[in-house]
Formats: sequence, C-alpha cells, structure tokens
Amino acid sequence: MNPTTKVVALVHERYADFGPKLAHEKLVEVHGIRVGRETLRGWLTEAGIWIPRAERTLRVHQPRHRRQCLGELVQIDGCDHEWFEARADRCTALVYVDDATGKLMETLALAGRRVRLHESADGQVEIRYAGNLLPYTLLDKQPLVAPGEIVENKRLGAVLSVISAGQEERDQRRMASKKLTLRQKERLGATRSQLGRIPNAPLVPSPPGPGPDRLAQALAATQMGAGCGPVMADFFAKFTAEQKARRKKYNDISNQRKRDRELLALKTQADLSRRVVGGGGAAPQPGVDASASLRAVDAR
Repeated sequence: MNPTTKVVALVHERYADFGPKLAHEKLVEVHGIRVGRETLRGWLTEAGIWIPRAERTLRVHQPRHRRQCLGELVQIDGCDHEWFEARADRCTALVYVDDATGKLMETLALAGRRVRLHESADGQVEIRYAGNLLPYTLLDKQPLVAPGEIVENKRLGAVLSVISAGQEERDQRRMASKKLTLRQKERLGATRSQLGRIPNAPLVPSPPGPGPDRLAQALAATQMGAGCGPVMADFFAKFTAEQKARRKKYNDISNQRKRDRELLALKTQADLSRRVVGGGGAAPQPGVDASASLRAVDAR
C-alpha cells in the first residue's frame, strides 16, 4: 500500500468528519505522519472525503423572525474562560438575551441559596433575596384537570351557535340575491343539504338594520339560550363593547374625512370666486355664499 492510500484510509477510518487542517494536525500529533496540509487536502478531495467550498451545494436557510413578546424566548450564550485569572477557578459566563427585544436579561444565580418568604395579613406573598423582590407564579397543586371542567368554563357551544347563526344568515342572503345565477343557487342549496341544513329555510326574525345593537341582541339571546355562566357573560359584554367602540371610531373617521372634503371644496370655490372678482371677470353666481358655507362647515 502506497503512502497516499495509507494516509487516506487512515483519515477515512478515524477522522472522516475532520477538515484537512484538523486532520493534518492529528496525523502529526498522534500518528507522526508528516505531510503537507495542501497535499493532504488534494488527496482527500480526490478520494471524495473533502469537498471544496466552491463545489459545495448552497444550502437555503429560512429566516426566523423575532418573537413578538418579551420573555417568550430567551437565548443563553456561554463563554468558558479564566475570568478571575489565578484568583479563582475557571468558570463560564452566561448571558441571557431576549429574542424579541435583543436586550440582556438580568438573572440571579439562586440555585442552593436561601430566600425569604414574606406573607402579609391580607394574604399577599412576596419572595425576596438580598432585598430584591423576585417574580413568581402560583401553580395548582393538582396537575390533572378534568376535560369536562375545561369545556364547562369555555362554553364553546354558545360561541359556535353565534357562528352558525351568522353562516345561516349569510347563506339566506345569497339565496335571495339577484346577482347569483340559478345554477349557483342550486349548488348552494345542494351544499346546504349535504351539511344537514334546509335549503330554503326562512330566516330567523332579527332586529332590522345592521349595527352593534343587533349584534348585542343576538349575543344576548344566544347566551340566554345556552345557559352561559358569568365568565361567558363577561366575554360577550366585552366583545359587544369592543364592537361598539370600533364602529364608533370608524364612523368618526369617516365623518371627519367627509367634513375635510367639503371644507376643501368650499375653500377652493371661495378662492376661485375671489380670483374672478379681482381679475375683473364675471361676478360669482348669486345664491352661493362661500364664507357662510365655510362657517357652516367649521361649526360642525
């Protein structure tokens, strides 16, 4: 066996996952084989053990976006070093970095340390170490939770009934619409039949006109029929209030934009009228009082 084959076989047997530089160091230190590093690189390339960088297939790495909330993901990086020189043992410095903000997280190494537990007369509990207040979370002593209790607390039936009523009303509007062709209505009816719904069932009477009051009445009727508890009632009340506030904000923005457009049109008309009068042209049309209109828009 020639030296080239012997060296390649040795590297393939013991250092197959090493690069040419590290494999060269091991051959010199452990086996006493002295060969040029670039020569070894060429031998490993010919044998297919080492692939040059220019011939490697580019790997596509999908970008990972940062987390949205502080504390959702904390990355830990450590560096082993003689931080205290000869005054103490060699140790590792750990750094905690929050992924969402990129900030360093302050940590306290409290493993094996003694902390103080303070409980006040009103039942409030505080955990302190060296005068610092430590955050904590109360956990249930019983880790097993009955699935029936979870479903009972969530009251999913009431929410699903609201969604089903909305889908029913949407299908009925589409069936009564003149924009759909007869074939489209037949397909919609067939789909409703497959889902167990009556194809041409009449709509359930509801308060006329869209708006948050109609939604509030529908939610109230649903939670009354489903027998919701106080948790679900609070959810419905909060949901209704959010819908009202969102609709009010949208209406205020729309009205403000309308007033701005009217004001801009009246100002443009007033400027045009002043230019016509100042230039000796025709007087503005009677009955059009731009200044009065501007005052009326500003008064709104």
